[in-house]
Amino acid sequence: MTIRSLDARDAEPLASFLAALRPRDLLDRFHAPSRAAAEWLLGELTAFGDHGALVSVDDVGALVGLLDYAPCGEDAELGIVVVAARRRLGLGTALTAASLTLLAARGVRAARAFVRRDNRPALRILSRLRFARTGADEGVLTYVRRLAE
Repeated sequence: MTIRSLDARDAEPLASFLAALRPRDLLDRFHAPSRAAAEWLLGELTAFGDHGALVSVDDVGALVGLLDYAPCGEDAELGIVVVAARRRLGLGTALTAASLTLLAARGVRAARAFVRRDNRPALRILSRLRFARTGADEGVLTYVRRLAE
């Protein structure tokens, strides 16, 4: 398994990865089971603007995990999804940890994640990586991890 920054060669595999997400994956990542949100993210990531991402690629080159980040002032908002067949192997934790290192090196002061209250795998990752819960709104919890002072 390799974790690296998303680049131009990933446009087609990323489109396939996002198109294959199950309704529950869409709900966990976008807080709505909408394909439109996945299509929006594809457009943002393949434009290579402010929105960036790390991908996890398996030994045959298939994209199996995605962590996207978007700057928001001095902070960054994180979103993550791992294909169902590769969950519970530490990929989500590895992607999130790698993003924290990358963002800290870029001077980002804090990473923020919005997670559905019933998304236990994501909550475990955030706890493991010392994110602090800072809010809740209509079933979505806000977690923050300070990166730099």
